[in-house]
Amino acid sequence: MAQRNIDFGSFPDDPDADAIRTAFQKVQQNFTEVYAGVETAAVSSINKTPGAGITVSQPTGNVIVTANIATLQVHTSTLSIGRDANGNTDTTITQSSQTLWIDLPANISNVSNINLAGYANIQGTLTVVGNSNVGNLGVSGEIIVTGNANIAGNISLTGNVTVNNFSATGNANIGNIGTAGLITATGNITGGNLVTGGVLSVTGNANIGNIGTAGLITATGNITGANLVTSGVLSVTGNANIGNIGTAGLITATGN
Repeated sequence: MAQRNIDFGSFPDDPDADAIRTAFQKVQQNFTEVYAGVETAAVSSINKTPGAGITVSQPTGNVIVTANIATLQVHTSTLSIGRDANGNTDTTITQSSQTLWIDLPANISNVSNINLAGYANIQGTLTVVGNSNVGNLGVSGEIIVTGNANIAGNISLTGNVTVNNFSATGNANIGNIGTAGLITATGNITGGNLVTGGVLSVTGNANIGNIGTAGLITATGNITGANLVTSGVLSVTGNANIGNIGTAGLITATGN
């Protein structure tokens, strides 16, 4: 409600001014309204022995808070978090001056799918439970994928690749490739040994030490290697420069 003003009149003993009774009625109504609002907003009780960081001025009742009451608890299952560089999976922020650090851990596991449009440069071992869709992949260690590896760019690897299905649009420079599924490469494959239980299909050149597959081997380019063993069909549009060839199926070559 609005404040009730007392009409004092324009001069002393102005007959149009509020009578004493009317004036005090307005005063009482104003006090009643103010008291009702202050009663709900005021501090009703103060503990004389407050906790750390809280002081009470007696008898004025002023409460001074110097501590941070609220805290922030953070948990992660894959990242490294903490109040400094030495993080963990759990941390608590209790002061505004503290800094929350969020880092990628040295080892990342239990990843279902990896989708990277750019580059993945890994110094250690890449282990993927699901699928790996990467633009370009550079690894100095080993690649282990229980799902499929689809690389749109180039692969440079000094270690080994163990994967279900392997697909590369660019060039694959790999130490050893082992897969139970399909190996397809639009570019070139260069490596030590290649073992697959499925099909090897290369549009470019395959410069591999030993090639072993239980399925079909097709190459639009050239195949260069020491030994080639297949229980399926070998089909080469280019040239096959191989020491030993063993196959239980058909061998066709448009080149040499």
